[in-house]
Amino acid sequence: MRIQHKTHRRRLTALILMVALLLSTFNVSVLAMDKSAQPPAAQQSELLTEDKDSNGEIGKKSDEKAGSELGTKAGSEPGAEAGDEKKGEDPQVGESPQAEGETEGEEENLEQPLMRSAKSPSAQECFVGFFYNNQLLKTKKVQKGGTVNDEGVPLNITESGKVFSHWSEEENGTAFEFDTPINEDTNLYAVTKNAWIVTFNSHGGSAILPKYVEDGDSIGDLTEPTRAGYDFQHWSLTDGGAAISEPYQVTGNITLHAVWEANNTTSYKVVYWQENADDSNYTFEEMVNKTGKTGDPATYDSKSYTGFHFGHADNKTISANGDTVVNVYYKRNVHTFTIEYRTGSWPSYTWHTYSTTQLKYGQSTATQYNAAVAAYPYYSWYVSRTSNTAYSEAPTMPNENLTVHGRHSGSAYQYTIGYYEKGTNTEIKDSYSFYSGSGSLSFTDEDGIDIPGFTVTPRSQWDTLRPGRVSKIYYTRNNYDLTFNKNNGDDPLVEGNIPFDSDISNKDTTGLNAESTFVQNGITYYFSGWYDNSACEGTPYSLAGKTMPAHNLALYAKWTPEKYKVTFYNTSNPAGGVFHTEENITPLDTIEEPAGNPQSGTFVGWYWYIGGGYVLFDFDTPISGNFELYPVYQDQTAKVTYNANGGNGSVTDGIDYLIGAEARIKSGSALSKEGCYFTGWNTQADGEGDSYQPGALAIVPADGLTLYAKWQECTPVTFTGESDSKEYKGSEYKLTAISESGLAQGHTYEGLSYIAAGTDAGNYDGTFSGDVVIKDSNNNDVTNHYTITKTPGKLTINPKAVTITTGSDSKAYDGTALTEGTATITGLVDGESVTLTTTGTQTEVGSSDNTYDITWKNAKAGNYTVTD
Repeated sequence: MRIQHKTHRRRLTALILMVALLLSTFNVSVLAMDKSAQPPAAQQSELLTEDKDSNGEIGKKSDEKAGSELGTKAGSEPGAEAGDEKKGEDPQVGESPQAEGETEGEEENLEQPLMRSAKSPSAQECFVGFFYNNQLLKTKKVQKGGTVNDEGVPLNITESGKVFSHWSEEENGTAFEFDTPINEDTNLYAVTKNAWIVTFNSHGGSAILPKYVEDGDSIGDLTEPTRAGYDFQHWSLTDGGAAISEPYQVTGNITLHAVWEANNTTSYKVVYWQENADDSNYTFEEMVNKTGKTGDPATYDSKSYTGFHFGHADNKTISANGDTVVNVYYKRNVHTFTIEYRTGSWPSYTWHTYSTTQLKYGQSTATQYNAAVAAYPYYSWYVSRTSNTAYSEAPTMPNENLTVHGRHSGSAYQYTIGYYEKGTNTEIKDSYSFYSGSGSLSFTDEDGIDIPGFTVTPRSQWDTLRPGRVSKIYYTRNNYDLTFNKNNGDDPLVEGNIPFDSDISNKDTTGLNAESTFVQNGITYYFSGWYDNSACEGTPYSLAGKTMPAHNLALYAKWTPEKYKVTFYNTSNPAGGVFHTEENITPLDTIEEPAGNPQSGTFVGWYWYIGGGYVLFDFDTPISGNFELYPVYQDQTAKVTYNANGGNGSVTDGIDYLIGAEARIKSGSALSKEGCYFTGWNTQADGEGDSYQPGALAIVPADGLTLYAKWQECTPVTFTGESDSKEYKGSEYKLTAISESGLAQGHTYEGLSYIAAGTDAGNYDGTFSGDVVIKDSNNNDVTNHYTITKTPGKLTINPKAVTITTGSDSKAYDGTALTEGTATITGLVDGESVTLTTTGTQTEVGSSDNTYDITWKNAKAGNYTVTD
């Protein structure tokens, strides 16, 4: 019979249960120590939704209680300490002046996508608001560190007995120095002083700025205006009245009127024209500069031109601008041209009238003359009935009646006269043929007819007149000068010795073209072409394809003064649009006030900026530039209203804005809407109007400006912590990986950390720390575009298996007890140890299990699973 000793499993089971219980108690203690602020694991998966904190900040609201694992202030960004600014939001840059209903020191942020709108302000920009009488007149944007000025601020003092003194950073404070660097948003207030305003009505003269005189003081020296064509006489309290004296005491607001006397030496031009010989048009003859009294009729001198008489003239008055041109036209005298011919034989000749025609002085008689020649080809046409001097070609009509006498001369001989250029032997005019009964005719001076552009040579250089051949009369080609009178103060360009009929298309080397300008008396003039008369009247002269005419040619540059434009705006701000425009205004002309007004209300008048002042425009003022005019009303303020547009909270603005002023758009940080984030403002509730970002500038129209909050639904995103199951190894395990789902393409996150860590066997819940910041592809913070869910993972560490083996033995029954005290353990982690104590005996025939005890030295029972 054999006795066997076996492992006592029941005792092992009891030990395992006890160790597990001890380990459980230990682990709970560890959790209580390491996770004292940790809520139960069931609360670890939480949905974070956008909400607003008490200051209106967009935050992340969780269902956990204050003091949870995230350590956040209720309603604030996860991971942020109480009072921290929400991360991922743009800071508000340069908020508009605080208005009623705003909390002192309220932080305002731009709840907008970090991809800035074009209207969004830069962090390097500051804003300066100009106020008068509790009205915001204008807002100016300044680079941080730069300076500002009050140019363009529509300040119109409406208080009786008050005038502008200076701008101050405090109401009624000391003067602000405009060379002070601007490093933060600044409000400037108009400070007034007791004084009376003296305004000046120049009645068409140059504008004079108002003068401020303290009550009871004398009016003192007064600035004299200027007016083209007039001499200033004095200032008067009434239109056209007596002069005001320097000692005059000012006790109220007054308007002084300029009194003028027309200038007796205003210049104007008289242009004389002569009727053309062969058509009904006129050719420029000369121009005369004259002077006269402004407003009087423009007179002219009579001229005595041979062959002409006065026709008609313009009826004009002398313009103050000196640009009056009077055209005087002279018509050609008309005389009778008679052609007669003789018939019969000596001594009984009869004279007959062939034709009688009324022709102008200088007109060609060729039509009538050639008709007679054709009708009587064997006649010669003499200067008188008895003269032996005959015409060859048709004569030009003199300044008297002319009769040509035809007598039969026979047809036995035909003569032909040719007209040729000497030296080139080039025919310059068609030859002329006639018949005669005599074969011994000779040239006379009358045969050397005028040919334009040529000079006839002496008769000694002509051929001898013979019948039956071409007898040539020689001419030399004339040279002429081409003069370009620039009329801009520069010397003329003279191209001399240009042969008649040669190409002159390339002779203009002045360089003047449509882009050429010159300035005279502050007025810019533009080149408008060349003219063949000094008055630059008629049609421009083009050199293209032209040849040198048969006379000296003088061309005159015409300069057209720049045209001005007067723009009437809808409000004090040009960005508010244009009400009316007057264009193409000649310098120093005046304009009429446009009909109607841009909006309803008691209209005061049109104002403009001049010399740093904002004053009423006088419509008798000559236009000397591009003017801009702005409407002024007695009641001209409007409000800006903010509408939450379905959201919670409110934004108010208590400022009274001058119509046309630009309001600084307020933040929407005081607003909230469940599951949405604020993206800006719009002038329409449906978002189809004009959009604005907080901090931008918006024009306030006459009926005020209402802005509606724009909301965008948040996108859900989930951050999941890593989970895993491990076997006890005697050292710490750490899980740190985070996976996300829901981020838009190109979006990334940062700032969020995760850890699930443990050493001993058991379950360890992961925790998140840090503030998650989500950025788009342009590195802009878009965290508030998402609702964020954080789902922690879990680390499970399982006990390691160990095996305990006790010794076995056997013998034949001998009545004594059989014992075996050896035991071994395998599977322990390196460096850990236990003590095993074995008990058990067998005396009687049979077998029994050994029992053992474990003493855990530097090992922990809970980290192991024991098998035998």
